[in-house]
Amino acid sequence: MSKLIVRYLNREIINAMLVITAILLAILICNQFVRYLGDAAMGRMTAKSVMQMMSIQIPLLAGFMLPLGFFLAVLISYGRLYSSNEMTAFFCAGFSRFQLLGATLIGASLTTLVVGVLMMWVEPQMTFYRERILAEAVAASPLQKMTSGRFQFIAGRYVVYAEKMSRKRDQLENVFAAEMPVKNHFVTWGVMSAQSAKQVKDPATHQEFVEFQKGYRYQGNPGEQVFQLVAFDHYGVRLPTPKIKVKRDEDYLSTVELWRERQSNRLAAAQLQWRFSMPLSVLLLTLIAVPLSRVNPRQGRFAQLFPGIIIYIVYIDLLFVSRSWVEHGVISTNLGLWWVHGIIFIIGIGLFLEYTGQFKRWRMRFVR
Repeated sequence: MSKLIVRYLNREIINAMLVITAILLAILICNQFVRYLGDAAMGRMTAKSVMQMMSIQIPLLAGFMLPLGFFLAVLISYGRLYSSNEMTAFFCAGFSRFQLLGATLIGASLTTLVVGVLMMWVEPQMTFYRERILAEAVAASPLQKMTSGRFQFIAGRYVVYAEKMSRKRDQLENVFAAEMPVKNHFVTWGVMSAQSAKQVKDPATHQEFVEFQKGYRYQGNPGEQVFQLVAFDHYGVRLPTPKIKVKRDEDYLSTVELWRERQSNRLAAAQLQWRFSMPLSVLLLTLIAVPLSRVNPRQGRFAQLFPGIIIYIVYIDLLFVSRSWVEHGVISTNLGLWWVHGIIFIIGIGLFLEYTGQFKRWRMRFVR
């Protein structure tokens, strides 16, 4: 009988966790997608880099969202069982509250294992890929980051407008470009209009250029009557060649490297403890969620959802603050983030003892 109950409880929790986590991930990914689209529209990223960034968002965010998803799943699933009196039937059949915690810890242990893999191995690699993609987006050709029908700033001093752009984003049509004055180089404005423009590479020097074709170039100062007009068939503008360089950062160092540097590097110690914190939080939040999920049938299944969310927000905020304190030397690396987990553990033990009636029995024994 108890095995059937354990399987039933874990099936309810896992199904709810998958749905809740998927909803949370969808919200965050949509928010990131809108931000990256804005960067692409402003010419900071290419369309390819936007899609690459979106492809790594799920493994990056899953390790952070799964603990919250499991916590809410326990609150919602058990709240429904309490409100429909199913939990009362389980207890009447001899299923104790300690067995309920043990059954919940089975699903929590599996979730902890998944979160541990994501935080220890997957997230560092995904973080490195993200930084690499951003660095490549910055160094990408200005034409790859342009959008037709918009004025955009490229190559440090050109404002360019293109009426149309080829599907491969390597050819512009009906192009307008304004070249701003540069100190110690030239002091007049240059304006160009051309039928088309494309990116070319000098085979000898491997230097990249934007080649404007069949147009006119006007050079002069606004307000003056003297302008220089030049008609051209081909006019090249040299593009800067930024180097792709990803700086060393503790966020994407392997867990083994962080472990080796934890004594001498505060940033490494903080990052290492943060990676351990997410899997550990699943177990600690389970200890809180089981007693907190108890509701009166008249209250409804979501009665304890708001207090649970408040506890989670305070918990995560304290972890972020502690991580910052460790990085800046406010607290020692030995204390680190562990004091936050200690507080949550004590709160969870207190709630569970109250949930099992142990505090009430102790009070009665003390009064006698």
